[in-house]
Amino acid sequence: MAGFRAIGIERGKGRDNPYLLGNGRHLQLVQLLDILMEDASTEIAGKPGGKAFNFTIVAGSGRHTQCSRQIGLVSDMLGIPETAALLGRECHKRNIDCNITSCLDIDVLDDLERGRSERIAKSNILAVGSGYVNALTASIVSHYQKGEELRPGFVVPYSSEILGYSNVRYAFVTHPNSGTLILCRSPWHATRVAIVSAGICAIGTLGANALLHCYLQGSGTRYGNNKNNDSVPSKIIDVRFKSYKLELTPTEMLYPIHDVRNLKDSQYLLDSITVLE
Repeated sequence: MAGFRAIGIERGKGRDNPYLLGNGRHLQLVQLLDILMEDASTEIAGKPGGKAFNFTIVAGSGRHTQCSRQIGLVSDMLGIPETAALLGRECHKRNIDCNITSCLDIDVLDDLERGRSERIAKSNILAVGSGYVNALTASIVSHYQKGEELRPGFVVPYSSEILGYSNVRYAFVTHPNSGTLILCRSPWHATRVAIVSAGICAIGTLGANALLHCYLQGSGTRYGNNKNNDSVPSKIIDVRFKSYKLELTPTEMLYPIHDVRNLKDSQYLLDSITVLE
């Protein structure tokens, strides 16, 4: 992945633990909200002792040369506004200034190419979509030994196949509706968190978004961390589509060919998602 080395990624030295922050805190899905909030910066101009929470939501453009040239589908961002609102409410409760922004992967990578890393260095990151459409997802995963060290995570080319902790491979041909939610240390800041919410197809991304919201609102305790290794803050899920009574245009008639549908029941996560790992 030499192409990603040229856009500001500094690879970790040795086999460092991607789930350990620079402050010694081990990432846990069930503790994600507290972990995000406790690292709020104390450097706010004109507000001594004030705290700020920085969170950047990065959507895939499909425009980077390492990607598929297909933009992420509109359904990739379903559930993200609810997550942003939840984080905003939590900041208000804790008297923390909230700075949530959104951008495309090529905005972040272009900043890095130009030597402007401030946007990404000071912020926690949510990369939405697999490396098929989101080059930042591929950059984050490639930072950690091309994904094999993350387990579960995407393997090269970061789109059509997810590697499970026990070396099980969830591929498009066997698990097309699968997605993964990954927490890891940000490659650009030792105490910031990078979150990858992505699927093999669009519905997997949507399911990962819903699972992220579930953890942040405190109802994710039932899922824990990875089923095969509780110290790994990553999940692999399988998602069920919603069945519509509407007459929908056949996917093969869409251009480009794609499939946009919601979860089976977006209000009741257990009815829509099966946790594989």
